[in-house]
Parts: sequence; C-alpha cells; structure tokens
Amino acid sequence: MSSDAQKIIADAVEENTRMKETIKLLEEDNKRLKDEIKLLEIHHSNNERMIDLLKRHKEEQQALGLHMIDPTKFDPPQIGKKRKLEQGEGSNVPKR
Repeated sequence: MSSDAQKIIADAVEENTRMKETIKLLEEDNKRLKDEIKLLEIHHSNNERMIDLLKRHKEEQQALGLHMIDPTKFDPPQIGKKRKLEQGEGSNVPKR
C-alpha cells in the first residue's frame, strides 16, 4: 500500500513539474505575441499615416495640375481659360 501511495505522489509531482514547464513556455509565448501585436499596431498606425499623407499629396498635385504647363505641348498655360471653365463662364450650359 505504501509503495502505491508513493508511486501516485511521484506521478503527481512529475505531472506538476511538467505543467509548470508548460505554463512557463506558454507565458513566454504570450509575452512574445504581445510584443508582436504592439509592433503590428505601430506598423498599422504608420501605414495609416502614410496613406493620409499620400492622399493629401495627391490632392495637392491635382490642385497644382490645373495651373501647370503641359510638358507635351510647348504652349503657355491657359490659366485664364481654365479659370473661366472652372467658374462656368463660356460653357454651353445655361446658368440658372
């Protein structure tokens, strides 16, 4: 009887040791994953800022594009004509 109880205790101690090692490994994995999540959040935030920056740049380029010289044509820019078109002057559409 005594040997059975000692065997059960030894098995329980061994199982306890394995569980502690498993918990330690899982805690290390959890810490590593949390660090990776933080890095991914930083990366995501940087990507969103870059997208906003590129959108603003695109809008600025489009605004400047109305008044720039077309490099394929060596004519001076027709800023006055473009402004008239922007304001609706000279179009065939009747004003209300």
